[in-house]
Amino acid sequence: MRKSYAILLGIVAGLVVFVLLPVMATYNSLVNSEENVTQAWANVESTYQRRADLIPNLVTTVQGYAAHETAIFNEITAANVKLAEAINGGSFEDVNAANDELTGSLSRLVALAQDYPELQASTVFVGMMDELEGTENRINYARQKYNAAATSYNKKLRTFPSSLVAGVLGFERHEVFRADPGSSTAPTVQFPAPTP
Repeated sequence: MRKSYAILLGIVAGLVVFVLLPVMATYNSLVNSEENVTQAWANVESTYQRRADLIPNLVTTVQGYAAHETAIFNEITAANVKLAEAINGGSFEDVNAANDELTGSLSRLVALAQDYPELQASTVFVGMMDELEGTENRINYARQKYNAAATSYNKKLRTFPSSLVAGVLGFERHEVFRADPGSSTAPTVQFPAPTP
């Protein structure tokens, strides 16, 4: 009787280990992947913050040359504050919406700078525009790294047997960056006709 009880206990323990070890390995793999996504998103936010930190200096420089263009400066300042607030506690969608708003405002600032040749010749302005361009490249790179991490994680969530563990333990998909609607169409650029 004791011998059969010991054998049964050994079989049950073996089955528990046989089932538990793969579940633990899958869980740990999902946690590692999710942490990679979290780190990649933090890197995106960090590059957004870097750009947000550059903007006040850029605005101040342009203001020195175009003091009467207050609407664009107010718009950029408001968009910059909105992005900072979104980074400090907003959702993925909030951060992206605030970033898109700031990007639009910056585009208008760059267009405004075209009207001031002496501003374009300023070494301070040129240096800041280079910094901003470099930061935009960093943002793009950070977004690509985030998308790669999120895609890898999302694939794990959908593959067997990870999908079973993920479903039971409540792991959820992460959104990826997508192009804005209409961005697949090239913008039309028109230059004014030369004056005779």
